[in-house]
Amino acid sequence: MKKHPEILKNCLYKIKKICIFAVVALAVFCMYDKMSCVVKADEELPGGEAGGRPIVVIIDPGHGGENAGAIYGGYIEKTLTLNTALAMKEELEKYQGVEVYLTRESDVCLDLDERAEFAEEKNADILLSLHYNMSEYHKLYGAECYVSAFGSYYAIGKDFSDIEMELLTDEGLYDRGVKTRLNSRGTDYYGIIRSGTAKKIPTVIIEHCHLDQENDKPYIDHNTWPQKYGVIDATAVAKYFGLKSEELSVDYSTEVHTATPIPDEKVKPDDTPPTECNVEILSVDEETGVIKGKISAYDPDSRILYYTFSFNNGKSFGEYYKYEPDENGEVFFEIQAPDKKRTRLVAAALNLYGGMTKTDLLYVGRMHYKEDAAEEGDILQNEDGIKAGEGADPEAAVTEAMEVTKEKMELGGAGSKDTVETDRIDKKTGEKCFFAAVILLLPVAMLLVWRSKKRHK
Repeated sequence: MKKHPEILKNCLYKIKKICIFAVVALAVFCMYDKMSCVVKADEELPGGEAGGRPIVVIIDPGHGGENAGAIYGGYIEKTLTLNTALAMKEELEKYQGVEVYLTRESDVCLDLDERAEFAEEKNADILLSLHYNMSEYHKLYGAECYVSAFGSYYAIGKDFSDIEMELLTDEGLYDRGVKTRLNSRGTDYYGIIRSGTAKKIPTVIIEHCHLDQENDKPYIDHNTWPQKYGVIDATAVAKYFGLKSEELSVDYSTEVHTATPIPDEKVKPDDTPPTECNVEILSVDEETGVIKGKISAYDPDSRILYYTFSFNNGKSFGEYYKYEPDENGEVFFEIQAPDKKRTRLVAAALNLYGGMTKTDLLYVGRMHYKEDAAEEGDILQNEDGIKAGEGADPEAAVTEAMEVTKEKMELGGAGSKDTVETDRIDKKTGEKCFFAAVILLLPVAMLLVWRSKKRHK
């Protein structure tokens, strides 16, 4: 009987060792699982210098087949992206020292991994996914690029996208910036970027313009602009890689671009609203309903993109205006108030990632203009500051937005293949954690059983 304490001590010692081993194994497993989703900053990547071989560019026309992408006003995104990609390939092949491939050359549906695997087979230096945009409430406009948030993939994507955005804005498009976006796991949100970087290929999404917004109407049609965007995209590639073309009589080999430093940590999107938004009313014409004033806003983390107004106490807002301040950091505006006796105004500023900051409610006076304008067929503004009397069907707009949400699957939207993939990953992670917990708790269960048997003896 005296040996029992010694035996118990030995058993406890062994169980302690097993528990420590299990904890260490679990920690290593979790670290490995986490690191496998994150791109290391110091990985060697292709691009820039191709070691004397031709630069390999993969052009990915977004969507295809049953995945139509955005549909609006007679435009179908999958058709536009293919037309742009074909024009881009034709233009880029006029340069020396470059090989160009398309992930699809017809109206077929490819999943994201297939596109990335094709790029890997061709030993790609860069993968460019071409898209056209639209927004749920048809207020956003302009061009933008999305890049990976990690390491060298961010730096390369940012350097290329800066050139791309400069060319697009030179045409008159509004600059919506170069952005990153993360999912709930802290990895790149967009599936094509994840798939591309998993194959060690820098990947960029180019959103050329919005199909559904008045401000971008001058920059889209069925023929000229898709071709023009292809030439712009090809020129951006030529500038980034320093290519030459005898046919085009251009030489970009001597161009110097400031390289983006490789970040040590992931580049997170700004998830905070602007810190300041101020509005000052300079004059109010109660007979015409014209309000003049100035607005200023500030955000230390990302630039201010739009400003807007509300005439219903900030519950909803009207048109988004470009925020292009003068040297004093102010934008002067002139807006039309709704025809109502008491006019209350709320202004707001939005940053690069859609964060909004509102001003306090301002009472700007009593309006007495055009009381019978509705009978005369004049176009007035409703309480949201949006033009009324244009025959718009709100239910049709909502239905169309829902259709776009379903169609625009490829970029990780609701109900997309990307979301299904996320669910599968989360399920697998849960299963792994369950088995790790079983391994960790097994020694404890063995100890409890042993002690129970001892008591019975």
